Amino acid sequence: MPSIDPRIRITAGVVMALISYVVAVYNFADNDIRSGIILTIIGIFFTTVALQTTRRFLEHDR
Repeated sequence: MPSIDPRIRITAGVVMALISYVVAVYNFADNDIRSGIILTIIGIFFTTVALQTTRRFLEHDR
């Protein structure tokens, strides 16, 4: 199985995090607190993955 380019993983993580945060905000605005919290946690997960991948990518290029 070929390895996925880290730049694609970083971009996907950022996009997924943004989508999660935007939908969470709309859910909070519609008074759907539970879904908003779940989507916020998912957004935090994708942000963390994107940051870790970015860090590894930058350390590897040194």
